[in-house]
Amino acid sequence: LLAKCGKRKSMVQIGNQKTTADSLPNQDKYNAFLSGQVDSKKGISGLKLGDSKEKMFQILGLNKTYKSLKDRDIYYYGPNTTEIVITLAPPNTGVIRRIEVNYRFRGQTTGGAKIGDSREKVKSSYPGALATDSALFSVYCDGTTFFFSNDRLKSISLVELDFDAFKTARIKKCKAQ
Repeated sequence: LLAKCGKRKSMVQIGNQKTTADSLPNQDKYNAFLSGQVDSKKGISGLKLGDSKEKMFQILGLNKTYKSLKDRDIYYYGPNTTEIVITLAPPNTGVIRRIEVNYRFRGQTTGGAKIGDSREKVKSSYPGALATDSALFSVYCDGTTFFFSNDRLKSISLVELDFDAFKTARIKKCKAQ
């Protein structure tokens, strides 16, 4: 419920509205995305690096939860605004440069790995060359990064080279790819 407060006519929320994955606007699109597949060439659930903001809205629905920075816009989807994070650049008219999914993602990689799987299963099932590897992450030459916590897959991201924190490692180890 929203109510007018005093003469200033400002709006405040009354009550404690709990947001869940099932109470989100565009919940069908959101749920379908979370059940899709991760493929470095086809993207995550059909949303690819290089796609437009309009394509993102078509696949995931409209979203007003975003942060506009000097060189990029970052859109957040999910009840905690961290379940799906998408970076577009340049701001306002950009294309998708980074897509990340975390613990609510129920889909899988083309090799069958899922969030929560062991590090060994993820690495053995994912095709491609490693650019860099540690206990916390595995970065592949195709721009796919798997993040681990306690030896379990925590999140997956697809990142264009120029927006990748692991750009140097990818350039050094992935020249021929």
